This record gives sequence, structure tokens and C-alpha cells, in this order.
Amino acid sequence: MSNEKILIVEDESIVAMELADRLRALGYIVVGSAATGKQAVEKAIDKEPNLILMDIMLKGKMTGIDAAEEILSKRNIPIVFLTAYADESTLERAKITGPYGYLLKPFEERELHTTIEIALFKHHSEKKIIESEKRLSTTLKCLGEAVISTNENGIIDFLNPIAETYTGWSLSEAKGKEIEKIFTMVDEGTFELKNNPVRRVLNEGSTIGISNHSYLLSKNDIRIPINYNASPIKDADGIIKGVVLVFRDVSERKKTEKLLRESEERFRTLYENASVGIYRTTPNGEVLLANPSLIKMLGYDSFHELKSYGVKAGYISDEDRTKFKNILSEKEQVVGYEQIWKKKNGDVIVVRESARAIKDELGNVLYYDGTIEDFTIRKQMEEQLIEAKNHAESSDKIKTEFLATMSHEIRTPINTILNFISLIKEKIHENACADIKESFKIIENGSRRLIRTIDSVLNMSHLQAGNYDLRLEELNIVTEVIENIIQEFKQSAELKGLQLVLNKCDIPEVKIDRYSMTQLFANLIDNAIKYTKEGQILIYAEDTNNGSVNIIVEDSGIGMSSEFLNKIFEPFTQEDTGYTRKFEGSGLGLALVQNYARLNNAKIDVISEKNKGSKFILSIPKY
Repeated sequence: MSNEKILIVEDESIVAMELADRLRALGYIVVGSAATGKQAVEKAIDKEPNLILMDIMLKGKMTGIDAAEEILSKRNIPIVFLTAYADESTLERAKITGPYGYLLKPFEERELHTTIEIALFKHHSEKKIIESEKRLSTTLKCLGEAVISTNENGIIDFLNPIAETYTGWSLSEAKGKEIEKIFTMVDEGTFELKNNPVRRVLNEGSTIGISNHSYLLSKNDIRIPINYNASPIKDADGIIKGVVLVFRDVSERKKTEKLLRESEERFRTLYENASVGIYRTTPNGEVLLANPSLIKMLGYDSFHELKSYGVKAGYISDEDRTKFKNILSEKEQVVGYEQIWKKKNGDVIVVRESARAIKDELGNVLYYDGTIEDFTIRKQMEEQLIEAKNHAESSDKIKTEFLATMSHEIRTPINTILNFISLIKEKIHENACADIKESFKIIENGSRRLIRTIDSVLNMSHLQAGNYDLRLEELNIVTEVIENIIQEFKQSAELKGLQLVLNKCDIPEVKIDRYSMTQLFANLIDNAIKYTKEGQILIYAEDTNNGSVNIIVEDSGIGMSSEFLNKIFEPFTQEDTGYTRKFEGSGLGLALVQNYARLNNAKIDVISEKNKGSKFILSIPKY
């Protein structure tokens, strides 16, 4: 090898110069020469030659062998010893340093050249081997799998860090021990000891492929589920020189497999016991899967029988199947597709089918997964419900028309009676006695009572049918609604000797329907006057901090029992019922109040105590 750098260590300067000339002539680069061991160490570190020619006998305390030892402790440089002495003791001392050759003085140029080339070649080869071993060692240490190697007798010479973790033994503890001491396995099912794979390889001379169903017993008696494989290490002649054993912890895989089995079992249970039919078919109609519900739904005795007929047998026509496939092809998924199918015996059923197309990476349909629900009974029920709804709507319309007609038929004669009563009163007013005047009053009150009853029934009918035309507008409910009602009922209150009091306060406008709110308060005030013998009816407003305006109607009347409060807003309900009741009315007033409140997104509450009066609180949201 030319251009290699060589350091000469020779205490005879003439010999050193001559040796340098010969080396240069051979194509080597002489980086310097040293006469003492100390100089040799310093120049070896400084010049970093590729090879050192070292005279064993040097001047001073340090011999060439001593200098070689110190250099090799700091640098990996091949050394060839030069000596005029070849006695046994000198050679034995020199061997300790691992020299790459000896040259006995005097030596020929050819001998010098050969020794240097062999030493350099040997050193380069050893460096490659060391680098390869380091790479292998690093690789083994970094592997995610555990590795153990043994010699031909099953004695451990290496464990990587993963193997140390799994076995619980460090390399220093395990090295030199028999494999059985460090690596012990038991059967996954019986927990009996298993044959050691290293011994099997040594005995059989062949590789053991990946094996499962084993636990490794660690130093701390921890059982670790593993799989493993083992291979013989052979020399160039095919003779086994050891075994390498590789194993891995499969705990996570075992957990995953368990979860997968449980998931599959759950799916299988759902699949077998689902009330809807579940299937998988190919695009050409071959049945790949069908659960018991689908087989029973279509009237077949077994999966094989359904498979022999194919999915096309369930469709009324090929066009239906083609249409369904086209939708699936376009959208890749269909949900709740309703169509007519036929059973094995020819009976037809209404089904709802949901399916999705499963495609490969090129977009070709592999198969269809789907479910089928027998919708026949539900379809019949839907049709019956629609018919019942139409009938109910028709009945409701007839009822509304009937009520409107009856209202007209009753209102017309009543209004006629009221008009003529008014004319008669004017004619005989001055000459009428007290009994006749009282009779006029009774006729007027009875007529107006009948009109109010008709209005209540009609209004309730409209509300229940959802026909009320709601018209919301922003109003000051006190000044634009309640004040008008106070004027209307003021005379009625005064006739009973009651005070009808409105306490005003500043409140914001609220969004309400004028007519329904007018009817709501008319019913509340009318009831308050009706059920109050003495005292007052107080109406007032509150602007709350919780986003609402409260309107309160409070009376000092007869009140209500706690039992009746639970059903106060039910239609046609009064606490005092029967022919002997003390108060007139249809029992629709408060039911209408609650419905009017809901229309306006308001809430009505009541506080009442028997013989102490009642308080109605209407909460209207501020917008």
C-alpha cells in the first residue's frame, strides 16, 4: 500500500536515516523518527502514522515494548518490532502488545516491504471486523426484540438490553451461565416446563421457526407471553459454533387478539340475533352472507337455500334491482330505501333497505353490505294513521263548521231578543214596575251569558285545532290592553260593591298578540268579579330582573283549595259543580287563559287559599 504514513523508532541515527530512505523508495511516507520511547509516544499521538517500525532495545528507561504498550493504550496503530535479538524472553514480552510482525536485523528490502504490507493489510482487516462487530452490537442493542447468543455448549456470551429486561438478568450476571439458568419457558396452557430452544438447535442442528403459546419465566418469577425463534451459528465448514435466540413480548398482541375475539363475538351475537335482516352480496347478486332474520323474513329454510336462489329472487323485477344498484353506484350509500320484495312463496312485503358499496383502491365495487327491515306492518299502520288523521281532520272541520253555524244560529235570535228588549225598555221605562225592570235585567244577563259561552267554546275549538291566527306586535300591555278591559268591567264591579283598582308603573313594551291578551285578562277579571263578594280586585305590573314583565291580578274572593289548584286549567272544570253550584260559567275561562298565555310564549301561575282570595301571575318575556 503506497502513501501510507510510517513512524520510525530507532536509537541509531544512521540506521534510522538508511531505513527512512528505503521506505521512501518503496513509496511510503516517513512522518518522522524517534530515538527514545518517550519521543515515540509523543510523535505517535501527534503524527498519527498508519504503522510504526519500533526497535525493541532503545536508550533510556523505556524500551520499545514499553513504548508500544503506552501507544496502544491511546491509539490503535499497528506496530512491527525491529530487533537484533530473538531470544525467547524478549519475544514473549513483545507478544503481550500484539505486534503485527518482527524484523530481525539486518533485513532485506523485500523482507521489509512484505512485512509492512502484511501488517497494514492485517490491521485494515481487523479494523473492518471491529467496525462490523460494533455495528452488529449496536444493532442488537437497539433491536426492539430480545436477543441471546450462546457458544456451542449452550453457555451464554451475549444478551441485548431487551433480553436483560425480559429475563431480569444483566449481561454481566448471565455471561458464562448455561442457557437454562437464564431462559426458562412454560407452556401457555399447562404451565409445564418446555424444552429449551437453544438445546434443540444444538441437538438437531436446524433452525426453529417462530413458535407461540409459551411464557418466559423471568428472574423475578414474572410470566411474560412470548414467541421466539432460534438459529445455529455455523463456521465456514458448517460446524455449529453457537446459537442465536430471538424472542419478543407478545402481551399487547395477546390483549389485542382478545379484544378482537370479543369484538367478533359481539358482532356475531348482534348478527345472529338482530331483528333486521343483514346481508352481503356481490354486484351480480350472489349472496355471501345472510343472518337468520333475513332468511326467515324471505321465507327460506337455510342460508344455502337462499344462496342458491340469489338476491335477485327477492326483487319484483330486474328493473328494481338495477335502479337500486345505480343509486348505490352513484351515492355509495343508501339509507331507508323503500321498495316491494317478494318472499320464496311469492308473498310480497314492503321493506326498507339500507346499504353501502365496498370498493377496491381502483373504485371497483367488491360487494354490498346492507340491512333489510320488513316494513309491511308498519306501512299498514302508517296508512291507517293517515286515514285516521284525515278522518279526524275531516271531523274537526265538520265540528268547526257546526260550531260556526250554531254560533250564527244562536247569536242571531239572541241579538234580536236583546234589540227588542232594549226597544221595549225604552217604551215602558217610565211606567215599568220594579219586577218588570228586574225581568229585563235577567233576560239581558242570560243572553250575554249564552253569547260568552258560545265565544268560549269557539275560541277553545280554534286553539285546539291550531287554527288561531297569531299576530304579534310590540305594545304597552297596561295602557293599550288592560286599561280598556278595566273600563269594560268597571260597572260590573261597582254593581257588586267592589273596587276594581289598576296600579300603574313604567314597564317596557312586550311583543304580544292583542286579541288573545285581551281575552286572557277579560277572563281573569271576569272570574275575579264573579268569585269576590266584597273587597277589591287589584291589577298591577312588575318589571323583573329575570327578563320578564309580570302582570298580577289579585282578588279577595273565595279562593281555591290546594287539591283543585292541580286541575284549575283543565277545560270544563269548576271546583263547585252540579246543579246546586253557586256560580255560573262553562269552566272554559281558565283553560283559555293558559292557552292564550302559551300562544304569547308567556307563563301563568296561581297562588290561592280557600276563603282568602287568589293571585294570578302572568310572566311575559321581554324581547
